[in-house]
Amino acid sequence: MMTVLLLGETSAPCQWRPPLRSPEVTIDSGVVWFTEELDHDFFACAHANKDGELTAEFVDADRPTIVISSSEKIRQATIRHGAYRNNFCDLDPTPKRMFARLRGQGLFNPANFRSPVLDVPEDMCPRCPKLSPSLQTRFERAKGSKDWLLHVSWDKAWHNCAGPKSTLGVRFFTGRSRESVVAAIKPTYSIPSLEKRHSHDLKLSAKILCTSGAEYLAYEIVGSGAMEPLGRAGDRYVETLACP
Repeated sequence: MMTVLLLGETSAPCQWRPPLRSPEVTIDSGVVWFTEELDHDFFACAHANKDGELTAEFVDADRPTIVISSSEKIRQATIRHGAYRNNFCDLDPTPKRMFARLRGQGLFNPANFRSPVLDVPEDMCPRCPKLSPSLQTRFERAKGSKDWLLHVSWDKAWHNCAGPKSTLGVRFFTGRSRESVVAAIKPTYSIPSLEKRHSHDLKLSAKILCTSGAEYLAYEIVGSGAMEPLGRAGDRYVETLACP
C-alpha cells in the first residue's frame, strides 16, 4: 500500500490585514508627524516570529539618500514617528520637500509604505539663526494715571530679518488668582500687529483689566512665521494688579 502526500499552498506565517488607521502625515507646532495603526494581530505575529523589522523615517524628496529624521525601529502596532525642527534645520541645504516612509523587511514586508511628497513649511526653520530676539518686557503703572504700561522690545537687527510675512501680538488674561490667569483660555484683552516695530509702549486700560475684581494679570506674546520664537502660546508672564 502506498501513501500519497498531497502538498498544497502554504499560507504565510502572519496574515496581512489592512491597517486599522490609514497612514497620515500632519504638522503640529513645528513637528511633522507620521501616524498609522497596523492590525494588532498581524504586528504581534510578525514581531513574535522575529523575522524582519519595520522602520519609519522622513526622507528628503530631492535627495532620497538623505534621511531627515533618524530611522526609528517600530516596536508596536500604533506608529507615531516625528521629525523636529532641528532635523530639518541642521541639514545644509535645508530640505524643501519630503516624504514619509515605512520600510518593512521579512514578515513586515506587506507594511511597506511611502507617502506623497509634501512641501516643507517655509517657517520650519528660523529665518535668522545667527541673531537673537533678546526680548525685554517691563510692566508698570503709568505716571499720573490709573492705567498701566507694558514696555516690550526686542533686537532691531533680528526684527528687520524676521519681520516680513510674520505676525506678533500680546494676549492678556485677568483673574482673582495666579493659578486662574495661568490656566485661562479666553483672553480678557488682546493687542495685535506688533510686528511692525521692534519696540512698543502699550497702554493698558484699568477699566478693562480691573473688571470683576481682578487681582492678577498674565500676558503672553504670540508670534507666527519667523517671529514664532519671540513668544510661544502658553509661556505667560504674571503680574499683580493693584486695581483702584
